[in-house]
Amino acid sequence: MSSASRTIQLLQKKGLVVVQADPLDKRVRRITLTSQGYALLDHDPLAELAAAVLRLRGDDQESLRDGLEKVLFELHPQGVQDKAVVAITATPAKNDERT
Repeated sequence: MSSASRTIQLLQKKGLVVVQADPLDKRVRRITLTSQGYALLDHDPLAELAAAVLRLRGDDQESLRDGLEKVLFELHPQGVQDKAVVAITATPAKNDERT
């Protein structure tokens, strides 16, 4: 089973998506967010974290970045090919169409 399939299966078990077979093409699966899925997106903890980081002073943001890079190195002590860059950005939510 592919990584994407496992992820969709997990989201389905958590009640965040509904998976339906396409009536015209049996190879296709339609994946739709449930109301719980939309609620999770509305209260995305990562967006809240990003907003909190953006409220930090510049030097505090740099300290946080440096600390996160150290954590990343601890997780991957053999290193990575390119220098890891930790960046957190926040964008205003766009009006979404919920059908």
